[in-house]
Amino acid sequence: MRILPLVLLLASSASLAAPIRVAIESGDANASSAELAAQLADDTWFDFEVTQVTADQVDSAAELASYDVVVIGDSGHNGVDWTSEMATALDAWVQAGSGGVVGVGWIDFVYAEV
Repeated sequence: MRILPLVLLLASSASLAAPIRVAIESGDANASSAELAAQLADDTWFDFEVTQVTADQVDSAAELASYDVVVIGDSGHNGVDWTSEMATALDAWVQAGSGGVVGVGWIDFVYAEV
């Protein structure tokens, strides 16, 4: 009976060892995605595997399967390259429990435009 807690502990520890795969969507020349990627890569507590992408690189289930989290945002200069395909794919991906989306910056102001 004491084996089950040990198995659960080992299983949870193994899953924590895997890197968190993060896509940072950057379609705006004014974006700070490079700085965000550098900051995540410099973390010593979590293991982030960071990739900078554009909207057309995260607009299908097959593309999103490579990530655990997608970070989207806006620099405030109205330069997002979001598409309805990206929005639909992200919505389905999150609803299916396959990943999560983090919104940063001026996202509230451009979210309704997609």
